[in-house]
Amino acid sequence: MHRAVEISKIIGLTKSLVESNTSEFVVHCQGERDLRFRSPSRDAIFKSLKVSYLALKKDSLPVYGIAKGKTLADFCTTESDVSRGISRKPMQLARLFNEDKEKEEEEAVKK
Repeated sequence: MHRAVEISKIIGLTKSLVESNTSEFVVHCQGERDLRFRSPSRDAIFKSLKVSYLALKKDSLPVYGIAKGKTLADFCTTESDVSRGISRKPMQLARLFNEDKEKEEEEAVKK
């Protein structure tokens, strides 16, 4: 574990859409450097984070997808970026709206 981040400070998740890279992802944090991970359980981690975020914020956690030509490192805010007021979170065009508020997540929050 790198460090703990409060769910309330998470502002988005970014994953690679390249079929050969189904384990890498970035957790974007408000006012802090982002976290970049690699895990074979990426989908389960996303699901848990989205459910927790929905329960806390009553809104969908934005999920972004990066296709060929870019790496996730290009979208990971560093400490020096934070000190200069720069965020590397992807633009709204990269958002995967099909991952918003899935029925399963809404039911989990109601329980």
